[in-house]
Amino acid sequence: MIRLTAALLLLLSSFSTAATGAFAEDLPVYTLPVADLKAEANYNIEYVGEVLSKLEDDSKYDDVKKKVKRAGATLAVVAQTIVNHPESAAAEVAAADLRDAGLALRTPPTLPLPKQVWKQLRKRMRR
Repeated sequence: MIRLTAALLLLLSSFSTAATGAFAEDLPVYTLPVADLKAEANYNIEYVGEVLSKLEDDSKYDDVKKKVKRAGATLAVVAQTIVNHPESAAAEVAAADLRDAGLALRTPPTLPLPKQVWKQLRKRMRR
């Protein structure tokens, strides 16, 4: 939750900078540890797994689609942050693949796709 708050503060500061015309050089740069980003990615992967495991049948997927899409979008952003991180090699994950999987979860047409993507995500994070 603290990481999410920090990210939102950074986002708000970028909007205020655009509104006031301040230059990017004037802003401090905050970098989260890559281990924290990896932990956030793991959390989102596990969350998707929990949501999908609670489904009794495929017809109930529409009830949880919004949760899966939100977790996929968050995973995509976190994974892209890992890709751009100066210490991305320390994460020891295929962050670009995680980003693509998060985007796939963002636009799932039916339930089989999120289940397949989740299984692939679990394999990628266990490396």
